[in-house]
Amino acid sequence: MKRCSYCDFAIAPYSTDGAARYLARLEQELEQLPAPASLRTVYIGGGTPSALSHAELQRLLTNIRGRLAVDPDEWTLEANPESVDAEKAALLHSFGIHRISLGAQSSSATTLQAIGRDHDPADTGRALQLLRQAGVRNINIDLMFAAPEQSMAELEVDLDRLLELDPDHVSTYCLTYEDNTPMTLAWKNGKVARADDETELEFYRLVRQRLAEAGYVHYEISNFAKPGRESLHNQVYWKGREYFGVGLGAASYVNGVRRTNTRHLAEYLGDWQGRPPHESEELDPPARARELVILGLRMREGLEESRVRQLGFSLEQLYPDRSLDRLLQQGLLSRANGRLCLTERGLELADHVSAELV
Repeated sequence: MKRCSYCDFAIAPYSTDGAARYLARLEQELEQLPAPASLRTVYIGGGTPSALSHAELQRLLTNIRGRLAVDPDEWTLEANPESVDAEKAALLHSFGIHRISLGAQSSSATTLQAIGRDHDPADTGRALQLLRQAGVRNINIDLMFAAPEQSMAELEVDLDRLLELDPDHVSTYCLTYEDNTPMTLAWKNGKVARADDETELEFYRLVRQRLAEAGYVHYEISNFAKPGRESLHNQVYWKGREYFGVGLGAASYVNGVRRTNTRHLAEYLGDWQGRPPHESEELDPPARARELVILGLRMREGLEESRVRQLGFSLEQLYPDRSLDRLLQQGLLSRANGRLCLTERGLELADHVSAELV
């Protein structure tokens, strides 16, 4: 396993010894959960848990299951297509994993090579078939667009092949050039051509059009689902709810305090008692309310203004500089029936809206 050229996640190469030490640390962190914990959703990912061996994966799932009071409403695991086999698929289903998210990104061998992915295009369909045969009925596929040198025709082919697989959910992402990644370095050195803003927008419009025509509900800026298959876990983030994270670089948000674990593997695997090395930030009430606005606007249904009032603010109090009024006048936001929403134009300029409201 290798790091993708665009990836800025906190990850490390796999080794048997490293996996054993890492799982032990995860178990130590899991013990901090109230026992037994009543969690609505569980999400294993931000990395590639499916890279673990069958025995290691079973150990991880057993320890998580041991901390749960009841079955979660949704239990998701991320998987790279090449790491799924029949034995792992059966194991995941036996533990009650409701949902699998496949990091396909593209069906083009050229694009996969350009972004540093290990799998072949055929691996996605094979993995999806194995999961369905094992009994997993809710499958997401990740699709990336605006990869280096990608054309509109190539994206059309990607969408054709994705829709042939008939996933329950699709997460789409425009390639982001993160600092200090090989992809960004190659772009700055003139070795790859980055799509301009207008091209990225045309790609996004095509994705929205094709998925809508196929019956997928566009319920969040980057996410589309068949009716009733929307991600419950991700809505926890977008609706400003509390969550608890364990692992390298994992974040928690409880009682207005955001805690983020170290991204340095040696520190995480080192000698610590209680909580691992981490940074904490307590948001003051106005910052919490503004974050709720920005996250809520990611949802196509928008933000319920009553949620902001529950924190003790009106929208006018949060934005005395009239930035909210300007966005409404520019037609980027709409405000009606107690909801604040992005307009169609605002959806395409969502980053600008967020920057104005932060």
